[in-house]
Amino acid sequence: MSEWLITHVARPVIAGMKQEEMEYRGILYCGLMMTARGPMVLEFNCRFGDPETQPILMRLESDLLDAFEASIEGRVRRRRLQMVE
Repeated sequence: MSEWLITHVARPVIAGMKQEEMEYRGILYCGLMMTARGPMVLEFNCRFGDPETQPILMRLESDLLDAFEASIEGRVRRRRLQMVE
């Protein structure tokens, strides 16, 4: 499911932002709802929301500050966050 969401939601959004020349650095949170027809996008946020953030941060093995700095400096492509399975 993760790969499907990346391919069908995240990458098209990023491609659309690039096409419209919208440079974005930071967090882009995609709020989803799983339905009988499959995942549906409810919203996009440019901030950490609560309670959504808590389970994500509990699984994060990478250093969050390093991830923020990489985002600010435009080095995100070179990094991949490590999560506990």
